[in-house]
Amino acid sequence: HLKRSTTLIEAHRLVPLFKQHLRLALGVAVSVSGNGIVGAKQTEADEILSQEEIDIVLKHQITHNIDNVHTTLSALSSALDTIPTLVLKKHVAEKMRMACQPFHINAPSLVSIANRTSLAAQLADEAYYDHSVLDMAVFPEDQKYAIYLPLFFPVTVAILKGLKRVFATKAQ
Repeated sequence: HLKRSTTLIEAHRLVPLFKQHLRLALGVAVSVSGNGIVGAKQTEADEILSQEEIDIVLKHQITHNIDNVHTTLSALSSALDTIPTLVLKKHVAEKMRMACQPFHINAPSLVSIANRTSLAAQLADEAYYDHSVLDMAVFPEDQKYAIYLPLFFPVTVAILKGLKRVFATKAQ
């Protein structure tokens, strides 16, 4: 029975430490106490994070998503400028347009803004990593000819010789 009460006492000491480390991991630590330990705003006993801390986490996520969308679409745009043979298909251009759209819409709460920016980041990544964009970026036309010509040239020559024989026998 002594072991159970000792474990319970240790748990009561460890839960605040867990909450403190969770806040540090999420980047929501608010203050530094006199003993040098970083602390955060006190919450209700059953809460892990206060509403203010949740808002801080959501703002970090929104900022990260917007930065990700900006970086991804800027990279795709510069690839379009530098690779002359790169042509975007309509569905890729639509994903790019939709990725920018959530930033123009006023949202009622941080949660909905975070959801919209998360969707925008997902759409930007899908546009950037679309197989049609990667195919065109990795293999420009001149390289495609260099790759496929050795494969199809012998077959084409064989077919043309066969057709020549067929027409030669019909002519006789």
